[in-house]
Amino acid sequence: MPTGGALVIEALERKRVPFVFGIPAVHNLPIYDALQSSTKVRSVSVKHEQGAGFMSIGFAYSTGKPATCVVGCGPGATNMLTPVGEAYLDSMPLLVIAGGIRTTSVGKGGLHDVDQLSMFASVTKETARLTDAATLGLCVEEAVQSSTSGRPRPIFLEIPFDVLSREVPPASAMSIPNPVSQPLRGEKDAVSLASRALSQAVRPLIIVGGGINSSGAWDDLHRLANILQSPVVSTISAKGAYPENDPLSAGQLWDSVGLRTASEADVVLALGCRFSERSTASWGLRLPGSLIQVDIDPNEIGRNYPVALGICADAGKFLQALLEEKPSGNTHERAKWTEEVRNASLERKAQIARSVPESGSIRPQSAVHEIAQVLPGDAVVVTETGHAFWWPVMMLEMTRPRSFLAPSGNSTLGFGFPAALGAKCARPERPVVCLVGDGGFAFTCQEIATSVEEKIPIVTVVFDDGGYAAIREYQRKGYGSRYIGVDFSVRPDFVKLAQSLGADGVLVERRDEIGPIVKAALRASKTTVIDVGIERDEEVLPKFFTQIYKKG
Repeated sequence: MPTGGALVIEALERKRVPFVFGIPAVHNLPIYDALQSSTKVRSVSVKHEQGAGFMSIGFAYSTGKPATCVVGCGPGATNMLTPVGEAYLDSMPLLVIAGGIRTTSVGKGGLHDVDQLSMFASVTKETARLTDAATLGLCVEEAVQSSTSGRPRPIFLEIPFDVLSREVPPASAMSIPNPVSQPLRGEKDAVSLASRALSQAVRPLIIVGGGINSSGAWDDLHRLANILQSPVVSTISAKGAYPENDPLSAGQLWDSVGLRTASEADVVLALGCRFSERSTASWGLRLPGSLIQVDIDPNEIGRNYPVALGICADAGKFLQALLEEKPSGNTHERAKWTEEVRNASLERKAQIARSVPESGSIRPQSAVHEIAQVLPGDAVVVTETGHAFWWPVMMLEMTRPRSFLAPSGNSTLGFGFPAALGAKCARPERPVVCLVGDGGFAFTCQEIATSVEEKIPIVTVVFDDGGYAAIREYQRKGYGSRYIGVDFSVRPDFVKLAQSLGADGVLVERRDEIGPIVKAALRASKTTVIDVGIERDEEVLPKFFTQIYKKG
């Protein structure tokens, strides 16, 4: 007879979940025992549970589908809180299954006897403790489906060890049907109003957020922008959702051109955008025009900016309905507006290019410039924060959706490397490049061993400035250069570390070495860690952050 653990794996097979990321532990062994026999679900064993969580986010971002993490209870589960929090804020589907202590031991001081459901309640869509072995399969299927329905977000399930171990009499498999996509209903009048406002606008603007990726509505977005002849700006989580080499692309919302364009627009259509602090330049964004906000989460509509028209809907369903209204926008005034924004975008790109020095020590923008010259068009770029984020998000032109991944919700250090591994699991045919600082890489660099053991080759460029450069900049600009805890007196040798774990490691000492080394690493069959030394006091952050987060 199958055990409860076997029913869990059978349910994942039925829902076509291809990966389980995690670590075998005492309380989840029945799941791993069943996983050993599965030919449809691959186990990827990590070195730390947070690595499993970040890998799952990388997979979910690249596919729009949930991966599953299986961890032990107690410390195994608590180690998952950080990646689950990131997935929650980034609206990523994720199923976490944690073992639990025996039902007869609860409250008696059993091993790892902690209230896991309460811990995860604030960073998940749902939490549940499953105690009926016969219904485990059905509950797991429902959890997978729930993680992607509505606003995608994590689900946490705790299953006690004795429930997982229990043998269940054979029965016809209980399964739930896949959801059927429904057209947008009930908002027809609002869609008509939106179409009329956009058609009559002189200076329209489209802002796209991560919701456009969740809906997969990239083609309809492109159609609408071209029909309206409207500029498009994106938030961090939507970078590449609209091709950044397109004449209508005005880059990132938080950057100077995006902020200015938004302040001059008379009608703004925001699609799946929550107007977070980073994407709005610490809410320095001004929207004097009429805001039409479309979001699948009603709590986001009007939360940070007042709306003239709020529509609770999936971005893709809304775009389909809007296009059926046949909006228009090919006017002389519209063409003049589009040309003004285009010229401003070109000047901004030229300004950034002029910031790249031609000689001297390696600066972060120099490194990104060299990487951009050899980056394949189908590459997936995964970043974290600091130098390895702010320069790439400005300088790299992404032309494909789901090609630029950063922890935009929680800005989590340690995210980059394991998330890149997850992206490679999802898209093994595409090159994956991870750009990460030395501080963040130190959080999760043990997963180099995972990349070698599991044969998941990626290219990792470490922006090595000997410390936490972003925090150092805060201390320099806001605290009178009184530095504490931001400089590494013992600096890891990432080249030797990579080599000791079976990967390739390369030290870059000159700028002209970066391109050829990255190009060679892209052809390699195993992970390469490229250590690029940059100056310690380089500018890291946009001014809006250092102006706000200072003493007093």
